[in-house]
Amino acid sequence: MITRIREVRRARKLTLQDVADRCEPPTTPQTIGRLETGARTVSVAWLNRIAGALGVEPADLVAFGERDDDVPLAATLGHDGAHAPRRPGVVLPPRPE
Repeated sequence: MITRIREVRRARKLTLQDVADRCEPPTTPQTIGRLETGARTVSVAWLNRIAGALGVEPADLVAFGERDDDVPLAATLGHDGAHAPRRPGVVLPPRPE
């Protein structure tokens, strides 16, 4: 299964340690890294735990190919203005609550 864990984590500006600490129960950053890279199989239970830690729906972490709701990243805004991204990426659009 191809996941988007790393993309979502980076979009949320979280470290592996941040996600590991936010998981219920907490885990290690090494485990999160292995799940991101595919070195460890991502189960439904792991998807649920990581989605909770990232504040997204589990389906947001699964790559089904190109999605219609993916928004290409054109620039990032910082305290000193807009900057071109260093690498291509996508942004998850906000969900109405």
